[in-house]
Amino acid sequence: SRTNQARLNEQLEAAIRSSREKLGMIEADIRFKHATGQEEPCLQAVDYVSGAVFAKYEWGDPSYFEIIESRITKTDEMK
Repeated sequence: SRTNQARLNEQLEAAIRSSREKLGMIEADIRFKHATGQEEPCLQAVDYVSGAVFAKYEWGDPSYFEIIESRITKTDEMK
């Protein structure tokens, strides 16, 4: 639901800010914009690529990765 998504967005923002403080990063004006794949088509591409890599290395399923493999210029094997 939208309420649940809003809560998750707030938690993510808080976690990022907390991590920055713990790492001693310089204070900066950070603004978050949450968008869906329909609003930002590039998010769909990034989601597909990250999902394909995840499936290959975590589940041993290279089927989606093989579809995009010819478009990847460099890979380092993850151990």
